[in-house]
Amino acid sequence: MSSPLALLDRDHLNAMTGGDRGLALEVIDIFREQTGLWMRLMDPKADPKQWADAAHTLKGACLSLGA
Repeated sequence: MSSPLALLDRDHLNAMTGGDRGLALEVIDIFREQTGLWMRLMDPKADPKQWADAAHTLKGACLSLGA
């Protein structure tokens, strides 16, 4: 199994966290926790606006993290 950092743009993540590895790992942990919520909100049976809002939030989080 590869490291979670292998899936990220490390340069971007380092820039966003000021090179603080502890902070980067904390940000990754928060992202992983919240991803489950966003994925549940993207249930195909969900209200289309709820689905779109969750997808938009997840996309933004991925971009800000460098995923």
